[in-house]
Amino acid sequence: MRRLTILGLAFSGVATALLTASLFALADDATRLGRQRTRYRAAVRVPLARPVSDRPGVVFMGDSTIYGASAYPNHIAKVLRDTADVRAIRYPGFDFYHHYFSLGEVLELEPAVIVLVAHLRMFGRAGVFGMTDLVSMVPTAELPRAALLPLHERGITLPELIASRSLRYPWGERALELHIGLRAALQAAQGWRWLVPAEPQLDVDDPALRYAAFRRYDTPLYEQHPVVRMMAATIELARRRGAAVVVVVSPIPVARLASEGFYDPARFTARLEVLQRVTEARGGEFVDLHQLLPRDHFSDELGHTRRAGTLRIAEALAPRVIAALRRQHLESDSPAPGR
Repeated sequence: MRRLTILGLAFSGVATALLTASLFALADDATRLGRQRTRYRAAVRVPLARPVSDRPGVVFMGDSTIYGASAYPNHIAKVLRDTADVRAIRYPGFDFYHHYFSLGEVLELEPAVIVLVAHLRMFGRAGVFGMTDLVSMVPTAELPRAALLPLHERGITLPELIASRSLRYPWGERALELHIGLRAALQAAQGWRWLVPAEPQLDVDDPALRYAAFRRYDTPLYEQHPVVRMMAATIELARRRGAAVVVVVSPIPVARLASEGFYDPARFTARLEVLQRVTEARGGEFVDLHQLLPRDHFSDELGHTRRAGTLRIAEALAPRVIAALRRQHLESDSPAPGR
């Protein structure tokens, strides 16, 4: 019996040593892979790392509909190049959960105006992507308010909210990259799937998945809807820190939606009134562009636009951003009450 015990312990020790050695060998590659898998964190940090100019700041926050060099924030930046420092925090799948999570870092720049993209397809309760580790970017002073928000809808518990503080340090972020990269590497490696089961691979070009994403435009909205509550919290945080807020409802393919039976004008009007009430009650400005573009101005049915559509959005939105900048300038120049 003692001999079997010794043999068992020896086997366990050898197996553990081999596993540890293998994991160390994978560490560098895993960290690089993890950094690639968490590049949404860089999508927040990199635009903010640019040196601050003496011009007032304008920050756009949105999803893939403002992604890329030809997106409308870039066109508006050209219009405002002599009067404002324009930046964009954008990544595919970002919604108001991600805007709220990353807003603390944005506010460190003390921007004059924040433009929040409200893409109606991104109000699904479960969200399109995860990226919940961005909750680590919530300012510590904001945690009591954050704890009252519907973070559980995205699987974030109160202990996880507190534990996420570690990701605010370089060592914590490197540990996250190693964890995610190591998991992905082991899922892909033959012979290791017993340790880390493979996750289902989704084909973004699968017609069924694209149709399901398309249908999300027709999502019921109400003031206690989780994403609407996160929108309200985002506006409140920005306004408390002195930034003007413009909420812009992205153009959507109305004609295509109507042809599929997913667009009823009265139903959408009622939903947009909810968003307008929530925005204006918290001191934001509401800009509804959902019907702005004809069908041929979209490059797909998910809200991405052709050049003509992009330019038309920029033309419609730029005057509203300029007006918000002017109001902020007048407010900052006005004397304090009683003086």
